[in-house]
Amino acid sequence: MKLSRRIVEFAGAAALITGMTGMEIGISYPAQAAITTISDSAPAATNTNSVPTSVSQVGEYGENIYEAAKANNWTQATAKLTSLKDAAKRIDTESKISENPNEDRLDGAIAALNKAVPAKNKLATMRAANQTTLFAANLSAPFNPPVPVQVTLLDYYGRQLEIGAAANNMTQLKETVKDISRTWNTLRPAVESHGGSAQAQQFDNLIARVEAAKSSNEYGSLGTPVLNQVDNLEKVFTQ
Repeated sequence: MKLSRRIVEFAGAAALITGMTGMEIGISYPAQAAITTISDSAPAATNTNSVPTSVSQVGEYGENIYEAAKANNWTQATAKLTSLKDAAKRIDTESKISENPNEDRLDGAIAALNKAVPAKNKLATMRAANQTTLFAANLSAPFNPPVPVQVTLLDYYGRQLEIGAAANNMTQLKETVKDISRTWNTLRPAVESHGGSAQAQQFDNLIARVEAAKSSNEYGSLGTPVLNQVDNLEKVFTQ
């Protein structure tokens, strides 16, 4: 990607680093379009290519930063942010995919983390770190990973439940529930075809609980169960 274009688009992305609802530092890019493109498409085919290491690491380090901030472990969050930035620098070379808007969105998320982590801003760090996992998922999609991207999106949405509950943002929580349901409806046939009927039923039951939630506390209490069940869904494709 040409440096001049990266600088211009990075400036545009950085300008969008505002709270999603006017709260703490966050990200309000038009990420929904990217989510819809992936989650509404069919699960990845069985002919898989290798996802670039840098892309996988961005997703992993983003999740690490999220968990560190959630636990108020700022030493760990700082160390993982350094690793995240190093991995992000290698994406252009390793992915060999040009003109991918998710790279520029990732720059914006990293810019937010560069402010939130030193400030020990817990919610802003969790929000920006979770965004990096979304952009990593989008970047991995063209490589048809063996675990469908929809599984990674459900992981992202589980953390979004925790973030929305912590911010007491009912609008975000209700939108997240819609995203979870839509993504699950796309993924469910692949889970069953891989022998995961029991896991599918468990997730169906959990979805019903999420859709019935009425308060931030209820949504927040369901974040961890969703994340745990997503781990079980991932195992359907890896065992």
